[in-house]
Parts: sequence; structure tokens; C-alpha cells
Amino acid sequence: AARSSLADFFKAWFVAIEEHRCAENGWIPNDFRPSDNSLASLANCALGLVDDDLLNGSYVKRLRQRLRA
Repeated sequence: AARSSLADFFKAWFVAIEEHRCAENGWIPNDFRPSDNSLASLANCALGLVDDDLLNGSYVKRLRQRLRA
């Protein structure tokens, strides 16, 4: 797509987490498993989302399920 989507942001973020795990010589513990709600909260802060644009855990859960399929 010409413009990045939220799904693109999360895909890149999930890849970055995996690439930076201790097993890959990174600093993120191998057993680090953030909840959908915590990922949504962090994304809201990182992307500067406000009011009607705020993400929630349900959005992240649906996205993760869609990416697994």
C-alpha cells in the first residue's frame, strides 16, 4: 500500500520483538509475552493516538489472529 496501515506497524513491531529476543542475541527475554491490552496501550502512546483513534486489546487480538491465518 502507498500508505502504511496499523497492521503494517504491528507486523513490523512483532518481527522486531522476535528479532531482539535473547535467543537471537538481543535483550528481550525469550518468555516476554505482552498482553493484547498492553500492546494496544503502548501503540497508542507510540503513535500518539487520541480519542476516537485509540486502539484496544480486542483490535490487537483480531489482528494477531488474522496474521496467524
